[in-house]
Amino acid sequence: MKFRVERAEFNDALGDVSRIATARTSAMPALAGIELAVSGETLTLSATDKEISIQATLSVGGQNDGIAVPSARILTDLVRGLPDGKIQVALEGESLVVEAARNRSSVHCYAASDFPKIIHASAAEGTVSADVFGEALRQVVRAASADLSRLALTGVLISNQAEGLTFVATDSYRLAVRQVAGTALAGESTVIIPARALGELSRLIKDAKTITYRLAADRATFTVGNTTLSTSLLAVQFPNYKQLIQPSYPNKLAVNREALLDAIRRSKVFARDTIPVRLTQGAGSLRLSVHTNDTGETIEVQQSFDDEPLREAPHPSDGKPRPVKKVFTPVGITFKGGGFYKTDSSSSSSGGSSSSDSAGSSPSSSSTPSSTTSSTPSSTPGTAAGSGD
Repeated sequence: MKFRVERAEFNDALGDVSRIATARTSAMPALAGIELAVSGETLTLSATDKEISIQATLSVGGQNDGIAVPSARILTDLVRGLPDGKIQVALEGESLVVEAARNRSSVHCYAASDFPKIIHASAAEGTVSADVFGEALRQVVRAASADLSRLALTGVLISNQAEGLTFVATDSYRLAVRQVAGTALAGESTVIIPARALGELSRLIKDAKTITYRLAADRATFTVGNTTLSTSLLAVQFPNYKQLIQPSYPNKLAVNREALLDAIRRSKVFARDTIPVRLTQGAGSLRLSVHTNDTGETIEVQQSFDDEPLREAPHPSDGKPRPVKKVFTPVGITFKGGGFYKTDSSSSSSGGSSSSDSAGSSPSSSSTPSSTTSSTPSSTPGTAAGSGD
């Protein structure tokens, strides 16, 4: 096997594919490798962990057909550090030789016969918008569990429903449901796909416009550009999530997204796995609090400028009122541009022309005051913060 390829293209393909390669099993060492197969002018890169597989194709300057399975980690790190330009890759004996500029490296290979065959779903093809599908994945996948002892919760339920294509994930503490109206998938109407596979698919989408998919009873395959991801499905019963969704809620709160995220970032400094950030809704306010016995406590309240000033708030440790102080967010209204000065119309002390005279001259000879900037307090919601001192 021998071929020439642009380093940047080869590096991108290795980055997409090698993430699946695993060294966690000693029963099949070849799973830690990445298969490079050259046929004519096409290079196919493949990696798998027996449950998820990714393949990518590249156009190369093929010289000799063949297959090699070098270490995915070593080859990826090596190519990432090479200078841009053409590189030559050749199989010499049991090693893969990579040459670029003044560098020549040799990477030991696994036996090509030990690398498992990549399996794709056998079903009719369908297409879906990459923007819509990718956005739904980003909103839902993160809610799935990583605990393999609760296998059903490690997957994402994707089903065709009357409301549209529905994505559901939960780890029993949080639940994410996204419905895409007017969209449905061909093939199996309901599948449970491992969240890890969908996370990899989300990374592969990038700037793609469409995703081609095949959904079979036991496997799903997705193609984005020149890259194909295939995964086995979870043969489990997904929890009845609909019973957790109430038809209506007595309370509704609208809050500035960035202000809330900033408050959560500050509060989570004290939070731990079993110690949550508590949110308490008040009349026109939202209180975030965390209390730990070993590290301390924090409390933060989001208020509107129209609300009565908050003088005190319950302390997170014992619920007793404590004094707080109001903190204004630093964002303000800024005015920029030319301004007028009180001396603009006064005559010069040297008897020269006045500022108003010069203002009436031609644009090429006129002089204008420099830009001025002034600020007024922001009208955005403020924040109240307090501690247990």
